[in-house]
Amino acid sequence: MQLIVVALAPSLLWLWWFWTRGGQQEKTSAVARAFALGALSSIPAWLLETWGTDLAPHWSMIGCFIAIGPAEELLKYTAARLAIGSTRLFHPSSGIIYGASAALGFAFAENIGCFAEFDPTLIVLRLMTAVPAHVLFSVPWSIALGRMCFSRQTRPLTLVMALALSSFLHGAFDALAFNIGSSPFLLLVLFGLLLSVLWTTYRRVQSDRSHLVVRDIHLSDFLRPLRWDWVGFTFMLGVVVSIAIAFLFDLDLPWKKFAHPSEVLGAGLIIGLFFAGFLAPFWAPDETATMRESAAGLGILGAVAGFFLSREAASLTHWSWGMAWLGALGGWLGEALRVPPETSAMQQSQNQNSSRS
Repeated sequence: MQLIVVALAPSLLWLWWFWTRGGQQEKTSAVARAFALGALSSIPAWLLETWGTDLAPHWSMIGCFIAIGPAEELLKYTAARLAIGSTRLFHPSSGIIYGASAALGFAFAENIGCFAEFDPTLIVLRLMTAVPAHVLFSVPWSIALGRMCFSRQTRPLTLVMALALSSFLHGAFDALAFNIGSSPFLLLVLFGLLLSVLWTTYRRVQSDRSHLVVRDIHLSDFLRPLRWDWVGFTFMLGVVVSIAIAFLFDLDLPWKKFAHPSEVLGAGLIIGLFFAGFLAPFWAPDETATMRESAAGLGILGAVAGFFLSREAASLTHWSWGMAWLGALGGWLGEALRVPPETSAMQQSQNQNSSRS
């Protein structure tokens, strides 16, 4: 009983925090249902992760991206969707309340396993990191789910992209957390970048511009001509990021301990290249540079990397598609979080008017 109370406390604390910031209008029974289903979803998640670990015991780092992240986010999404059912949402952004409830229920069940297996003092660390992180990971698909249930206008491809983004962010967080002792300096830098993006995304969700966080993907977006200057910019940014991460990885620091150096470097490059794709549209001076430019730039970089590594067509194709997917994920998020100049000017004008009044 004491173990359950200790494991439940941080999830209830965070649920109360999110509830006081916009959840009072939602049905209490539906929110509680999301929490309970989220907790139950940890059982199939544990089975899938155990199966994946047994299948590829040496792929601990890669497994975070291709098994743990996708499995947990898809199951949390399923729990939230079942909890909503036919319930009418109060606002398109209400999806984050149900997503947070499912994520916190999942974190509660996960806490029980962790505290039973390890030292219960992990409660402090999980209260500050893992429990809120589960909520932040769910932000992209929560907003897509809320909009889909509220207005039925969100496209299925957008929801798939949101789930893929949440899965990647979750996998990246776990890959860093599980291997933080291998290269502390490099992984702490990447942790800072990752958490800053997650927090920025959540803050945008809570603002009046929440419709910008998950942007629908239309076929017409892909028919416009590419901005090749920004394709080249993304390509060069990816080169610089790769070299910088390799340099940080190779620094001769007194506290550095490499348990799996190739895996740590690989995860660092994956996360770093995601940020290269993210920054390209975020820094663009107008709205014509989008996720397409990020995907094209990193896709070309992947083709070059594949050629120099093996000079085989299969390797070139795998590298190109894999890095293009990273660029698409990062570019889509950067495009969504970017505030257009006219929006920024309008907000400044509204702030000035409110201060005068």
